[in-house]
Amino acid sequence: EEPPPHVKFLFATTEAEKLPVTVLSRCQRFDLRRIPTPMLIEHFGGICEKEAVEAEPEALAMIAAAAEGSVRDGLSILDQAIAHADLGAEGRVTAAQVRDMLGLADKSVQRKLFAALLAGDGPALLELVAEQFALGVEPVGMMRGVMNLTHRITIAQISRSVDEAASAEEREAIENWAGSLSAGQLHRLWQLLLKGHEEVRTAPDPLVAAQMALLRVMHAADLPDPGKLAKQIEELASRPAAPASGSGEAGSAPQAQAAPKWEALIEQVERAGQMTVASKMRMQVRVVELAPGVLRYAQPPSFSEDLAPELRAALLDVTGQRWQVERCEGEGAPTLVERDEAAKADTEDRIRRAPLVEATLAAFPDAEFVNEKQAAGQSRGGRNWSQNR
Repeated sequence: EEPPPHVKFLFATTEAEKLPVTVLSRCQRFDLRRIPTPMLIEHFGGICEKEAVEAEPEALAMIAAAAEGSVRDGLSILDQAIAHADLGAEGRVTAAQVRDMLGLADKSVQRKLFAALLAGDGPALLELVAEQFALGVEPVGMMRGVMNLTHRITIAQISRSVDEAASAEEREAIENWAGSLSAGQLHRLWQLLLKGHEEVRTAPDPLVAAQMALLRVMHAADLPDPGKLAKQIEELASRPAAPASGSGEAGSAPQAQAAPKWEALIEQVERAGQMTVASKMRMQVRVVELAPGVLRYAQPPSFSEDLAPELRAALLDVTGQRWQVERCEGEGAPTLVERDEAAKADTEDRIRRAPLVEATLAAFPDAEFVNEKQAAGQSRGGRNWSQNR
């Protein structure tokens, strides 16, 4: 039960979390640092030299990366790779053999996949995914490979240096992307890939999940920074709406001239404290003719109240002169409320048709186009439809 004092037990493991608590409670724990990848590559290269085994530098780099800082795990993988080399025709440890053995995607294919994402080339993207899957590369491994490349590009952009273990072709590609992509684009790519990786890992059909996740990343890759996008949308919204094209009738010009004068009269009525009449003037009066002392108007089909008496009294009160007010069957200019609603609808339509907004909605299919001010106004009086979802 209790060992003698001169006996010391040493446990060495890379999976300490799997040890029972009863064992851990009786131990002094020393967490050792992971061995750096360059040191592992050098160590494995020295072993191959002593064992007279020829190994490609890229193959040793793959083994060191898969070892994740553990010499023991790396030696196990190297031993397995040497056994594969002995069975092969070439008799040496190659990057292709290690890649197949570990189920890794070819780094050149990873770069092609990344390039297809940035270029928005959907057919090429799907073809590369299908080819890698046919070669035995797991979909989650494809996602992890593109994530790793994104991380390396981001690190190269910040540190302005590329991993020395990378090949010349890989270094050139990473440096080019680090110079052409913004930090915001790289961070958004990482977030989208990370979300896609989790979806692929738990999906019942990982291949389908990987295809859909990568296509979603592809559509969102060229979006601007959220701050720039919001600024450009605000600029679109602030542009004045184009004036509605005239019908060509002679009566359209007087209506256009009457609208500002009519609005001024409504403001006078409001200042006089007759808010109910002013509200009816805004909502129900379509001006057909407006001249000094004369008002001929029509009403929207949904209103039938005779406003003439109220309008005569209000206009007499604010102008000091008697008015001839008559309701007629003409079409008339839109009411002020109708005009404002048409302007809002036109602004919303212009924003929806803007390329930036269309790209945003395509990249995020579940996104909803919401008038924030209108939604805030509705929420003060009760829960609106978006809050009930």
